[in-house]
Amino acid sequence: MTQLLRQRDDEIVQLRSENRQLKNAIGLSKECEEKHLREYMQLKEELAKSRENRFSVDKFKNNDEDVSFYTGFPDFERFKICFEYFGESVNHITSPRDKLTPLNQFFLVMCRLRLGLFEKDMAERFEISVSTVSRICSKWIDLMYYDLKEIDIWPSRELVDLMMPSCFKEKYPTTRVVIDATEIQMEKPSSPDLQSLTYSCYKSRNTVKGLVGITPSGAVSFVSDLHTGSVSDKELTIFSGLPDKLEKGDGVMADKGFNIQDELAAKGAVLNMPPFVTPGQQMSVEDVIETRSIAVVRIHIERCMERIKNYHIFDRPIPVSLCALANQMFYVCAVLTNFLPPLIPEVKNKKEIVFQ
Repeated sequence: MTQLLRQRDDEIVQLRSENRQLKNAIGLSKECEEKHLREYMQLKEELAKSRENRFSVDKFKNNDEDVSFYTGFPDFERFKICFEYFGESVNHITSPRDKLTPLNQFFLVMCRLRLGLFEKDMAERFEISVSTVSRICSKWIDLMYYDLKEIDIWPSRELVDLMMPSCFKEKYPTTRVVIDATEIQMEKPSSPDLQSLTYSCYKSRNTVKGLVGITPSGAVSFVSDLHTGSVSDKELTIFSGLPDKLEKGDGVMADKGFNIQDELAAKGAVLNMPPFVTPGQQMSVEDVIETRSIAVVRIHIERCMERIKNYHIFDRPIPVSLCALANQMFYVCAVLTNFLPPLIPEVKNKKEIVFQ
């Protein structure tokens, strides 16, 4: 009996020892677990801060001024609306393996167009390679061009009349479109023939030339393909196909260089332009009044051109490497100005219509 009691006591001592060891082990385990949890939360917080400081759309989306500066859109809401318009097309040019999300790829492209940043600069900002920046820009600009081309930005006569501001309605109520040409500088081509074709006597340099039309309310309603800088305003208008869009009774407002009366007359349309004055002769009072009257309303096409040129990708001569995308960039930048507030404040009180 005594031996059995001793054996039981030994077992109790051993069990107590094992119990203490288990308690110590559990305590250490909990301590390690809490330590790992603290380290995890710290790393998570550091990662969140890193993402906040990274150059991305998330860093600027809550500040309209920043969004406008980097992308040209008035606010993040319109930036997102434009992005979502491209819908399923985005899936064809992006991959889950891409370092940048589709939204940040769109942000990168808009920064390139809006600020005219060099590809190396953008590679540093977005922490990707220069070749990746180039590939993203090429794919996205092509996508944007072809998807935006599907929108018919040429409004009906009824819509133009509905949105027509009083400054046009009083004196030029038949106006369908106000047009002007703009030139974009390009690098001097190596081919002598191309040098001659792209040389602009007006700019005294090599350029490409495009035609832009706006409605009386100031929305971009027509954008031509780019042509060589040597083309005249009349030739540019004919090549653009604009006369084919006009209807009988439409009015076209243009500057003096657009000698297109005959082409418009064939469509039953009329040209409103400042009167010519023979060199050496004085302008009549009526001509002075007419010139000023047209200038007051034509100024809006100049403001529209300024909006397009606010995409600073056009500040420097277009390099040879971007010539294949020049036409697409010009069209995209011109159409995206329709996301900005109306050029003529009067239309703000009417129903907002960006695209028909």
